[in-house]
Amino acid sequence: MNKQKDKFYASLFLGYGYTLIVLFGLSFLAIIYFVIPTPFEDEDLVTQFIFLFMSGFLPIVLWICLIHRGFTLIEMNEQGVKTSLFCFFKRRFMTWDEIQDVKVSYHYVAWLFISTIDLKGLPFRKLVSSKNIIVIQFDENVLSIYNKYAKHKIE
Repeated sequence: MNKQKDKFYASLFLGYGYTLIVLFGLSFLAIIYFVIPTPFEDEDLVTQFIFLFMSGFLPIVLWICLIHRGFTLIEMNEQGVKTSLFCFFKRRFMTWDEIQDVKVSYHYVAWLFISTIDLKGLPFRKLVSSKNIIVIQFDENVLSIYNKYAKHKIE
């Protein structure tokens, strides 16, 4: 029997993508700065600082700021939709009665937006950054789980 998982990540594609960007940035930093240090021996302190900032500090800060879009764990059950980051930090819980609008949109991949506010006319940037909206990368598994519990069905 095929068991359906009621827990899934918002977008593993984004989570792994952001992680690869950080790893490439830090690898580039290690190769250029530590393995081949000669290009920076004659450079001034400002150039070295800018290089370290762009290839080391900036990717790590971007990863910390954006990782919630990829590795947010979403659980759907009879009570509603719960989101948490890495299963530890509880972020949000919406009951099925609180949910007012649901929207499926395509922006490189299909996205499902579950919201306590009206979604009509909101641009994609507002949809992904609002605290009242849960964003999930949409697929067949998400559709079947959502339709199993929700009052607002999606065909």
